[in-house]
Amino acid sequence: MKKNIFLAALLAVSMGAAAQNFYTFTKSEATYEDLSDTVSMNNGEAWINQPYGPFESPFSLFIFGEELSSFGFSGRDFGTGNMEISVYFHAFHAFVMGRGFSDPATSPISYKIEGEEGSRILKLEVKNAGLLAEFDYSSSTSLSTYLNYQVWLYEEDSSIEYHYGYHNISTTSILNTYGVSMVSIEFSHYTGIIHKGYVTGSIENPVYLEFSENNLPDNPEELLTLDDVPQPNTVYRFELNPASVDGVEKTGFSIYPNPATEIVNLSFNETIYTEYAVYDMTGRNILSGTINGESNTQISIESLQSGTYMLKVGNTTKKFIKK
Repeated sequence: MKKNIFLAALLAVSMGAAAQNFYTFTKSEATYEDLSDTVSMNNGEAWINQPYGPFESPFSLFIFGEELSSFGFSGRDFGTGNMEISVYFHAFHAFVMGRGFSDPATSPISYKIEGEEGSRILKLEVKNAGLLAEFDYSSSTSLSTYLNYQVWLYEEDSSIEYHYGYHNISTTSILNTYGVSMVSIEFSHYTGIIHKGYVTGSIENPVYLEFSENNLPDNPEELLTLDDVPQPNTVYRFELNPASVDGVEKTGFSIYPNPATEIVNLSFNETIYTEYAVYDMTGRNILSGTINGESNTQISIESLQSGTYMLKVGNTTKKFIKK
């Protein structure tokens, strides 16, 4: 009941919220095909919670507006990031592992690049994986549960797709600690800035909701779940929202002087209407405000202690130093 009330409240404002979302979401069907001629990430090893990577991407990966250059496998999900940013593509939110210890090659983790420069696709694949909940540490027998999926990252338009292959998961109870089906894209910055997009609701007609550090519910594992596991040949596509792209362009700015003592000046390419926030290096929000129809503005930092801070304006984050 609590989840239904929560989702109803969100859906009541979904049309307005959708305009603010960074991505638009569509569900479709396409015949799932295993990748061929791939590059191995686990090199034929048996794996259980091992990370692999990072691997250098041949093209820039833009996730929630941030440019990233590498990718890898976290031990349970594909992801990307750097020293400041972590991104995870949770196609299942499951504790997965290789199925065969006597024949480790039965569960490869791999990738391949397809297409010509400018329109390439980075395809990541987990093939024939099992679930950790079924694993018996005292035995080396193969797992009976299996799943297959791919994550596609597009160079041309920065879209993201989850492709679901064949699986024999009959209950969500063995997927994770909470026993629920969850699908999401999760972005986090070490300062505490986060962006999370969830596919939730009915498996037949799912909806997509986005949250930031300011409005993410405390218990998404209860409120932002699907009522079943995505079926084979399902494709979830996350495409850049044109309104969001326009917003990113409008929040491009320069900051000066840097370092600064009392005032930082912000200069924009055009007149903007947006919010700003200043975070210290622990992720604490210490200043916030709005920019209402200005192309140049100032923020007083006189009250801040000397140190390094992150300034988030709209969808853009930049670092500055208070002397």
